[in-house]
Amino acid sequence: MNTITIRGHLFATALVLLALGACSDSGSILGLDIADNSVQVSNVEDAFHWQASSLADVTDTETYSWTITTTTASVSHSNAALSGTATVTVTDADGTQVYTSALSDASVDATTTAGTAGTWTVVVTLSGATTDHINFQLADAT
Repeated sequence: MNTITIRGHLFATALVLLALGACSDSGSILGLDIADNSVQVSNVEDAFHWQASSLADVTDTETYSWTITTTTASVSHSNAALSGTATVTVTDADGTQVYTSALSDASVDATTTAGTAGTWTVVVTLSGATTDHINFQLADAT
């Protein structure tokens, strides 16, 4: 009888370890599996692109460091209908906010206010966001 109990415990332990392995954070973005969100980020000097699709009630904040060699950036976003909220906020190398906007279903082409070149911070904040796709781009405005 002890053999059955030990084997039962070993089996249960193996199941728990498999379940924990399945929940590991190997590619988690926006609090869910990448396959659930299809998030893509391109972050190179003077060009930043963020896109997500198939979002379903996602609440999360993602922060990125982005290097820009000029003092202003062009900003554009165009998205499918969005329920919930999504915003992008950009601060310059000195921590001064140079841009913030809701990422709604309207198309936007804008320019940040002038800031200090260097490493800027890009923050994407989602609250209950549900949409087929959402994206924005930043690029050196010169």
